[in-house]
Amino acid sequence: MKKIVFLASLLLFSSMLVFGAGRSEEQGSTPEAKVEAAQVGVFVSILPQTYFAERVGGDRVNVEVMVPPGRSPGNYEPTPQQVTALGNADLFFTIGVPFENAFIPTIKANVPNIRVVATDAGIEKRLFDRDGAMRPDPHVWMDPILVKEQAAVMRDAFIEADPDFESAYRERYAAFAAELDELDAELREALAPVSGGSLFVYHPAFGYFLDRYDIEQVAIETAGREPSPAELEAVIERAKNEGARVIIAQPEFPRNTARAVAEAINGSVVSVAPLSPDYSNNIRSIAQQVREGLSE
Repeated sequence: MKKIVFLASLLLFSSMLVFGAGRSEEQGSTPEAKVEAAQVGVFVSILPQTYFAERVGGDRVNVEVMVPPGRSPGNYEPTPQQVTALGNADLFFTIGVPFENAFIPTIKANVPNIRVVATDAGIEKRLFDRDGAMRPDPHVWMDPILVKEQAAVMRDAFIEADPDFESAYRERYAAFAAELDELDAELREALAPVSGGSLFVYHPAFGYFLDRYDIEQVAIETAGREPSPAELEAVIERAKNEGARVIIAQPEFPRNTARAVAEAINGSVVSVAPLSPDYSNNIRSIAQQVREGLSE
């Protein structure tokens, strides 16, 4: 039944996309539309991408996000209002999160004026167990060095869409890339004392980040679902053996299981938000929480 409802939603989205595309042509003759046309209209999938796009695009771009705060990109369904707004956008930057799988084909088929750009193209993905199969880990924004690659894709797309401002896009990208290199160096120094450790997390969103700084991710969630009693017991036993005192959890996911593990090891649950739009400061905060959690 859920599949039938979702397919029906896609059909509704398709009709609204066509309507939205038609409206964009009609609005093109108004003064307001001409002002908006001076900017590149951009949609991104998740909030951290707004930071990347705005750092590279500056005031030449107008960025909107599909997945709002507090929602998970694993199962999000875009609203009819968002779908209509896509008809007036120039670019849609994807990143490989699950909701895109069903949604993007509809966009490509019904909104010919929007260019869908995969910012994760060319990135070698980690694999993790989801729904009983090994699938690419989509959390590529968690590694500042990989963000440079995503930002370069954005830069090139902006130049193609807005070639008169190529030099500005290149300059802004260079400044952002330098900032990311500095951030990486800062994080490497901050996390050096806990490298080689293991971090226990509920949802495996931190693999790229932890891999970069030589820390192992141990996930409680298994194959995209709650662990079985035997799996939960195994995690608790490992956490006890390694002296873990902190379980990392995200606000988009339930915390009952994370709390159960924390109670069993006489530890605590620490909330971390990988989807924050304030990317650089948020990554610094995550690094601090990881260091403190592994130092206890």
